[in-house]
Amino acid sequence: MVVIAAMIGGGGLGGDIVYALSRVDVALGFEAGLAVVLIAMTLDRLTQSFKNDT
Repeated sequence: MVVIAAMIGGGGLGGDIVYALSRVDVALGFEAGLAVVLIAMTLDRLTQSFKNDT
């Protein structure tokens, strides 16, 4: 979703990924991609704690 938002002009972290893809900048793409993965993993762990197990 972050990358899609950047493609339509949202900017942010996805903007770095789109920029890295357009310039074939592997280092920047890896750094921004890793940041997205870490944020996704953190949010997944946080939202799992709110799950109601019945």
